[in-house]
Amino acid sequence: MVGVGLIAIGLYFFLDRTLGVPMPRIQWGTVWPILLIGLGAIVLFRSVSRRS
Repeated sequence: MVGVGLIAIGLYFFLDRTLGVPMPRIQWGTVWPILLIGLGAIVLFRSVSRRS
């Protein structure tokens, strides 16, 4: 799942910087806490599913 996120971020910057495709501006100050919560949820669910 983390790999998909990294690919998405890479595609965003590739399209914006290399190909000149106008991409919406992302305010990373508001996005990084959401990413951190998502990562924590993934770790928690994997931990619970391994115990079952």
